[in-house]
Amino acid sequence: MDNTVNKKRDNKKILLILFIILIIFISFMLINKFIFNNKITIEDVEEIQKKQENVLIYIYNSNKEECNNCNSIKEYLNSKKINYKLYDINNLSNDEYKKFLKQLHVDINTIKLPAFLYLKDGKIYSYLIGINNNKILEKFILNYDLNKL
Repeated sequence: MDNTVNKKRDNKKILLILFIILIIFISFMLINKFIFNNKITIEDVEEIQKKQENVLIYIYNSNKEECNNCNSIKEYLNSKKINYKLYDINNLSNDEYKKFLKQLHVDINTIKLPAFLYLKDGKIYSYLIGINNNKILEKFILNYDLNKL
């Protein structure tokens, strides 16, 4: 009888541990989805266009050798709590990048990184390319009320 009681306690401990692991895993997935998931794909752009949404897209290269100030601008956006979608071209082929820009009706020859595209009602309303300081970006954000997206 004593052995059966011990087995039941052990089973309860195992179930409790599994439950805790499950809760931690689910929490991690939710945090990842809602806090860190600001990356955008071609499929996301199609959905934004279809739903005629307003969104700010930041096109950048996380490789510092390719884009010196791209990461500092990203940090600035995060510090100001600006809601934006991120498109990192670092590990993309040229064809993937061209396809993304084509979906947005943007000519690859007009883009210089870092670049911002403001989509209003699913269409490009305004853009900012090749910015090199946060003051220009701040003015762009204020002009279009992008801090309220």
